[in-house]
Amino acid sequence: MQNSRLAFCTAIKDRYNSLVITLPENIAKIPQDCCICVVDYASKSDAGERWILNTFAEEIRLGKLIVFRVTNEIDWSSPKAKNLAHRLVHSDYMVNLDCDNFISRLDVKVFLNIAVKKIPSHQCSSQFLGSYGRIGIPSDTFYAIGGYDEGMLPMGYQDVDLLTRASSYHGGHARLSWNDSPPPIDHDKPKLFAYARDDKFFEEINSLNMKRAMLRKEMSGIVIKDSFSSFRGRLNGRQCNIDGFGKLTPM
Repeated sequence: MQNSRLAFCTAIKDRYNSLVITLPENIAKIPQDCCICVVDYASKSDAGERWILNTFAEEIRLGKLIVFRVTNEIDWSSPKAKNLAHRLVHSDYMVNLDCDNFISRLDVKVFLNIAVKKIPSHQCSSQFLGSYGRIGIPSDTFYAIGGYDEGMLPMGYQDVDLLTRASSYHGGHARLSWNDSPPPIDHDKPKLFAYARDDKFFEEINSLNMKRAMLRKEMSGIVIKDSFSSFRGRLNGRQCNIDGFGKLTPM
């Protein structure tokens, strides 16, 4: 895989109804020396992966798009899925991009300018509206602090925790205004399709993950020293394994 100046990292599970709308728009906005990485975190069907491979064969060949489908049976974990999407790219600067989010050419220009400064950044709308996870981070910083905390419950507070630790590592981060990209397309839908639960359930998960982050900081600081998770899957349609240290092994 080629090196990119800027990489947008997307992790999904059974949410291709969003990605089929956003990905064609987003891939058209990035220049050739940038890329988008999509991790399909063991969706029930491989139809989405096949759609990407068939629709964006040229972008994949050129290195503008990377797709990895996890094939071992696993439960959803936002921290693990997001870490995997970041680990698969070779880029100086990485931006988490939820699958229902659009980017504009101005967004790309802004993140490229921030990348030169090598500092973390955060871009979200004033009401958040499904945009809070858009966190930019230098690759060196991501690995220095250990990425997202894979010990957290499946979702909730993982974005706040990563941004807090990255900001602490650098002594601050760039707060970016929302530019001219449309709002996320399905922020008002249930937070996770895999769980048919009410808001109280997610509030409890968020609270538990927040408490974990606070206790972890007290005990060991901002750096997570555990290795990342290992996965079996298909990288751009080809079988391979990725271990906890980022080594890709063809099968």
